[in-house]
This record gives sequence, structure tokens and C-alpha cells, in this order.
Amino acid sequence: MSDVSLPSQNTSSFFPPILPDELLLSAVARFSFLSRTDTYTTNETLFGRRKIRFAYDLPIGVVSLARAIGGSDPAQLVREHTLYPFFVALLESEQREELMRAMLSDRKVHNKLFGRISQVPRPEFLRHCPACDRAHEANFGVRYWQRRHQLPTSLVCVEHRIPLRASSVATSSGVQRYELVSEPQVQGPPLLPEMGEPSLERFLHLASVGHDLLNWQGEARPEFEQSLRTMVLETGYRRGPADDDIENIRLADEFRRDSPDLIRLWPWLNKAIDTAGRLGWIRMHTTRDAPPSRVTFTYAVLRSYLQLKRSSFSFPSQTRDWTGIHVDLSAVERRRRMESLTEKELEKLVSTAIDQILLEQPPVRALPTEIFRRSPAIAHAWRIDLGGRFRSLLTDRAESLDSFHLRVIRYALTEALRSDQTLSDSALLHLVGKRTIEEVRALRAEAERPALAGDQDGSRQRTDRSRCLSVRTLFPQNRDC
Repeated sequence: MSDVSLPSQNTSSFFPPILPDELLLSAVARFSFLSRTDTYTTNETLFGRRKIRFAYDLPIGVVSLARAIGGSDPAQLVREHTLYPFFVALLESEQREELMRAMLSDRKVHNKLFGRISQVPRPEFLRHCPACDRAHEANFGVRYWQRRHQLPTSLVCVEHRIPLRASSVATSSGVQRYELVSEPQVQGPPLLPEMGEPSLERFLHLASVGHDLLNWQGEARPEFEQSLRTMVLETGYRRGPADDDIENIRLADEFRRDSPDLIRLWPWLNKAIDTAGRLGWIRMHTTRDAPPSRVTFTYAVLRSYLQLKRSSFSFPSQTRDWTGIHVDLSAVERRRRMESLTEKELEKLVSTAIDQILLEQPPVRALPTEIFRRSPAIAHAWRIDLGGRFRSLLTDRAESLDSFHLRVIRYALTEALRSDQTLSDSALLHLVGKRTIEEVRALRAEAERPALAGDQDGSRQRTDRSRCLSVRTLFPQNRDC
């Protein structure tokens, strides 16, 4: 991806082509990167206002975006590059049209659609598939955020048959930055532990059902072969041979028995029906006289389960090691867990992220915003702030400008040495920016000293691990660190 300056008037000739299955948010992020503009400038250029929350799933501002890039149908952008088709798949045509009108007129849409919001798990962070990223880079020259990976039903990549991974790009409200699928953002943990067949097959099937709901693109509700109620009856949950009553309690019990992995990820799925006989999420989809449920996620979970059940699928029940696996949690639960961490555990999270930054080439300054971009856990702690102490911790650990410029000059000198070139002091001054030539010469003199040379001032001894890692990266020949 090349760096290009933004034309002063014709945005449409500069806006990058929107790629297959790409989120609109992803295309906006690529535009922001290519135009070298910050979030506010990007918003003014594309949406005509400095502040707008451009959501990953059901964004508003699409009409302004279509006008800015030229030649695009806003409704087509919504249907092909947002999660709109998935969430409206079970709605009547009037409801779908109402939601489309709301999106195109920049009105809030989430409350109109979700209703029982607790039954639509919202990913905390954008997800990605490393194999897809490599393929996109080979085919299109860029990586990008895909729609299908952000579905609540998607925990694995159907194409590559591997678990998706959590990025550190948050999906929730807050200060928005348009983030690319780049190395700092995609160091997050996988969404599933190691599992062989047939365990992985369960998640592949669920993801495929979600893809079908995303891609139906019809004017009417998708016509599936059978309703869920019919599937339940024909799968063997009929109370008696002559009636149409469903044994919902037995169905719920067997779902719990067969779904330890799903319940580990979404604990509320365990509440399939309560002891008082009120409607649980399973009965919402199977009750004969009640209006059918419009919650697409639970519909997909139950349809996938019944299809596998009818095909004599073997549901494994073994216990897995979920250490290091990212599990999407409610905001309350995530806050509770983060607040339970000790100062030492928080420090370890931050130190690990800083170590990663100091190893990156070309050098990146370890500022708070760069630190939390490396870890979903740190990004969440930054958002909730843990009573103010976490942001203070990041601010205290942030790299000084002098330290960063020293690393930049070391890197530049090392790269020049490798290619048998010589860098002048003025070239280094241009590289680091707002410095005097005397300051650059002093930094150069320090950078050219042997790494870890004995300093009289003990404060200059680079004994902490992160600085040591940085030295080893910039000076591979040094073995003292």
C-alpha cells in the first residue's frame, strides 16, 4: 500500500475500491491511511462532520459516504458491506425497510433491531483470519476487515478451517480511530482452543449457517427448507405420535449436554428454559402460537444444532484448556475481571506490550495509544480506566521523546551501515523532526557508542528487559544483553 497525498477536491478518484466482503469501516480506514489524515479530518471529508461514530456492523452516515466517493448506491453499500443482511434476515419486509430507512437517514438503529440485545453477542474486538490476511495481501496488496468474520456466529474461518483471532480494535463506543489490519493490531489471542474433528466441525457448521444468513440478499425472508419447529418435531422431540407438542425441556437438556464449548463461550445459552416454564431462547423459536423470534443469532445456533443432530453428528464432551483464549464478555464482567487484577499483573500486561513495540522496525514510539493497540485486554482496561490508575500507569511507562529519537537514529545508522551508506547530521535531523542540529549530534554520538558501554551515570545503565531487547534488535552483533 503506497502513501499518497489526498487530492484537494475529488475524493471519489482517491477513495480505494471496496474489496469483496469488506466492511465499510475497513474501506474508510484504508482511505484515512492513504490520505494521511486523522479521524476528525477523515470524518469531515467523508461525512461532513468532525464527530461521527461509524459502527462496524450497522453504520450511519452511509449516504454521505456514498456521495463523497461518488457513483455508489447507499442501499447497495449497506447490503453488501455491512452486517445488515444478517440481522434483518428474519424480519418482515416492512421492518427491514424501516431499518434501512433509519440507517440511510442517520438515525439510531440498534434499539430498533436487536430488541433482546442480550441474545445477540457483540464481539468486543474486530476479528480476523491470519490465512485470509496473507491471501488478501497477495491478491489485492492489502489486508482488510471482512464482514463474515465479524458475525456473532463466526469463531472459525470456514475457508481455512482455523480459529479466528481477536484484534485490539474495539467495536464498542468510545474514541474512534480508523485502524487497518496491521501487525500491531492483530497480535490478539485465538477465539477457540486447539480442537480436532469433530469439535471444530461444530463451529464450522455454525459459521456456515451464519454466512448463509448474511448472503441471502433477497427481497423477502430467506426460504429455508423447514421451519425450526418442523425440524424439532422431525428430530424426535414430539411428545406423542399424534400431537404437535414439543418436548422443550428434553431438547434443552440435550442441547446443554451436547454444547459445553458453546456454553463456555456464551453462558446464557445454558438458560434454554427456566424451571417456571417461561419462554427460554429455544422455546422462542419453537412455540406454536407465539410470534416467531427474530433473533438471528439464536436462530442460527438452534438450526445448526438440529441439522447436526439429524445427521447423527457426534458431539464431543471433553474438557479443554481455555488458557490464553479470548472470550467475549459483557462489559460488566470484563470490568469485574480487570478490576480484580493486581498492580503486578497490570504491569506485566503493559511490559509485554512495550517489549513488542520496542522490537518493531522501523521504530514506533511507545506512547499510551500505541501500547493499548497491542492487546485487547489493555485496550479494554484503557476504556474503563480502572478508576484512573490504569491510564496513569500507561502514562508513566510511556517512552520519552529523547529515548524514541535515540532509537530512531540507532535504527537509521544501522540500516545505513548495512547498505554501505553514510548519513549526514542534516539527514538525521530531517528524520527526527523538531530538533536542533546540536541535539541530533549529541543523540548520534550516544547512538554510535558501543551498546551497553559502561556509563558513569548509573541511571543510564540499560538493565531492564525492554531496553535490552531493543538494543539486541538494533545491534544483533551485541551479545552482552
